[in-house]
Amino acid sequence: MWELRKNGMAESLIARELEVTRQTVHKAVNVANDGIFRALMETAEISRIKVKTVDPAKGILLGYSPEFDSSVIVTFSVRNGVQVWYKHESDCEKCDQLEKCRRTILTEMEDRGIQPSEDAGSNLPSELAKRLFEKILEE
Repeated sequence: MWELRKNGMAESLIARELEVTRQTVHKAVNVANDGIFRALMETAEISRIKVKTVDPAKGILLGYSPEFDSSVIVTFSVRNGVQVWYKHESDCEKCDQLEKCRRTILTEMEDRGIQPSEDAGSNLPSELAKRLFEKILEE
């Protein structure tokens, strides 16, 4: 229900589609938002991130890491769970996590309805991440 609501579907339509009451959808989305808020805040605390804004309905926390002198975005999605993204210049071509990062970012983009470029499968994760976070920050 949270995913449907995050993607802009009205509670009444979710209720109709799932054959439950609108109140059931409302309560379930509120419970999910509360849990996501806690998960984002706990992640920020553990990672020593100074929180600027939190939007549990979108699964996004914006912050700053004094330790790394970097902007940080913490995201929650159903498929990726909680992810911490630090703004930095990277050398993706030399990293042994290149394919894993690419898949994670492409999944995040898909879950958020962000269209990757035509050649996304060959783009470096740092290039994909730049597009992802530009779109997240536009919201």
